[in-house]
Amino acid sequence: MIKPTLLSPAGTPEALKKAAVYGAGAVYLGTDKFNARLKAENFNTHNLKEWIDFAHLFGIKVYVTLNTMIKENEMAEAEKTADSVFDSGADGLIITDPGLLDYCAKRYSGIEIFASTQLSVMNKYGAIAMKNIGADGVVVAREAKTEDISAIASANVKTEVFIHGAMCVCASGNCYLSSMADGYSGNRGLCAQPCRKKYTAFFNGKKVREGYLLSMKDLCTAERISEFLQAGATTFKIEGRNRRAEYAAGALLLYSEALKKNPITQKLTDMKKLFNRGDYTEGYAFENSPSEFISDQIQGHKGYTAGKVQSVNNGKIKVFFYENVEKGNAYKIISGGMETGNALAHESFPKGSAVISFRGVAKPGDDLNVTTDKKLLDEINSLQPKIHLKAVFKAEAGQKASLTLFGQDSKATVFGNCQCQRPENHPTTEIDIRKAILKTGNTVFIIDEAEILAENVFIPISSINDMRREAIKQLTDNILFNYNKNRGQRGYKDVCIGDHESRREFNTPKNKILCLSENSDFSSLYNNISDIVVYRPWDFNKKDIPEALKKRVGGWYLDLPYLAGEKDIAVIKKWFSFEGFKGVVANNVYALQLSKEADCEVIGGLGLNIANKHTVEMLKERFGMKYFIYSQELTRKECSEIADPGGYIFLSGDIYDMTLSHCPYMTSLKYKDCAECKATSGLLEYVDELGNRFAIVRRKVGRCYFSLINCAYLDGGGSEECGTYHAEISGLVSGRTNGRLRKGVK
Repeated sequence: MIKPTLLSPAGTPEALKKAAVYGAGAVYLGTDKFNARLKAENFNTHNLKEWIDFAHLFGIKVYVTLNTMIKENEMAEAEKTADSVFDSGADGLIITDPGLLDYCAKRYSGIEIFASTQLSVMNKYGAIAMKNIGADGVVVAREAKTEDISAIASANVKTEVFIHGAMCVCASGNCYLSSMADGYSGNRGLCAQPCRKKYTAFFNGKKVREGYLLSMKDLCTAERISEFLQAGATTFKIEGRNRRAEYAAGALLLYSEALKKNPITQKLTDMKKLFNRGDYTEGYAFENSPSEFISDQIQGHKGYTAGKVQSVNNGKIKVFFYENVEKGNAYKIISGGMETGNALAHESFPKGSAVISFRGVAKPGDDLNVTTDKKLLDEINSLQPKIHLKAVFKAEAGQKASLTLFGQDSKATVFGNCQCQRPENHPTTEIDIRKAILKTGNTVFIIDEAEILAENVFIPISSINDMRREAIKQLTDNILFNYNKNRGQRGYKDVCIGDHESRREFNTPKNKILCLSENSDFSSLYNNISDIVVYRPWDFNKKDIPEALKKRVGGWYLDLPYLAGEKDIAVIKKWFSFEGFKGVVANNVYALQLSKEADCEVIGGLGLNIANKHTVEMLKERFGMKYFIYSQELTRKECSEIADPGGYIFLSGDIYDMTLSHCPYMTSLKYKDCAECKATSGLLEYVDELGNRFAIVRRKVGRCYFSLINCAYLDGGGSEECGTYHAEISGLVSGRTNGRLRKGVK
């Protein structure tokens, strides 16, 4: 079994230092461009090499994220950024845009390329598709089951899985709610997190639940980590580039122990103190009840229960503390699962009953949760990243002194500038020599073993200091040289990538693509003369299709789900034998490979987020794509910059803001299992604090997936200058308001 790599977040230099202290095998970080955490503190192309070298001294690999959708007018800059990252010595790239991934795979050698989780790979076909484009590995979609991970690993790709951290309620890469609601694209690193706001659920017009209905609990798989190993995962990823450095340290400590099969109770408690959102969920991999995913009562850090309120009097609470209290500890008051107040410890005292001040509302019996544990933070921060060295110093009269440093499987030997002398008065003592050698200052090195071979000799302390500084410099160079030597041949490939300045004439097709639900009136479809007809079944388990589609001259296309695990693929394939079937609309990379192996036509769908010419040309070349639909986050002007004759613009229909893998019906209606399913017995709607209503509908494949539909219908009108892509869900969506949709995003 391959030894797994713990991949730690490094949003800041301090987090990178913590990774070096607490056992990360690799880190991932972003620059100030083209990464999905643009609002966080990031590295830049000026300091990137310095910190990559720092990581390499500790034997830590560095993966740089370029994990956003890239528009045509940004592609040249994105490629320049990738070149800069490559030149800085990064070990790998994590990329979302298929065009940029193709560019990097063709251009670089000696660097690993991973397909980002933003591409939502959760089956073998998706892994093969990315491998064919040039990826060495994939960051598996969080929605994948262990059986899906096994299938992906069998495709002979490196398989990276999330094991801890924040969870997006929407499938990665398929969330448009922030774009449509706030004008800030989550697919471009600017998510405004509307999913963390309050919503009220209505079923058939009746209020059934309210709270943070789209806010996921944090992921924690420490007690199930062996199952990821058995599934074939090679890299275990901790989410947290937006979190403080101590969070990454705590997660590394937890999972290092879990991988060793050591007890983790205390480490798990410490992790809860550092951050947890509504306790934890084990995620989608292990067949949990979907109702366990949502933290609908508490938004933000819940902490760990450290005491119980005994009484309340005049702005103070008497609390029975279960553990010692340190000055500086911060607490939240939790009443009935809701946060109602907070408190701060202004002094230290032992466990037991004590009185502290608070703000908010409290009553006897409420929990007091610690959210900042000062002692824990001090313990984590007490250790600094150091590389331990051995030193051997030799000095003999009439010879040049030598200093050899050993560490990280490397060594460096330097000599003094002049010969050592017999002492005229006092020799340089072993104590003096040792003291000079051990002065490593602000470097990452510490000499904890020094052998001094010098007797009755005089050598200036300044000379020893010079030797030490030079030896450290040489050892640093040698460690980095050996590290890079072991990475294989690295350099630029002699290939021509393409001319970004060329622009073809804007010549969109005159066809109309109509994507219809099974609830639509198919008889009216042919009155609206369309060259391409797409069918979107809400239940892929149906054994037949509407008669109107069978009679369709020229055949019809099947709109494939945005998400599909291995269980779903078997169901989807059955549709390929239905009468009149011609091809698929690919909303995920798996569908590209599936259509290629089935030798059917493929249209690039909205789920691919096609936003630049390089992606278009690559998909045509590798997968035979003839037509495609531009990303719904592009303006018409941005579509015209690509100017491809096979491109369609999404002009009218329902907007799919989210693709959900948990069951909102189960969450909102509080039933226990699928035997009580209400998805077909009425309409579920989520209403935000502004009164905007979002419908939720189910798509059943091998598993069930759900779509959250924008409250505003996109009505761009028919147009001669561009194609039309209709996505109608007749009879399912009601009560939508106007003015919610923004035509452009930032």
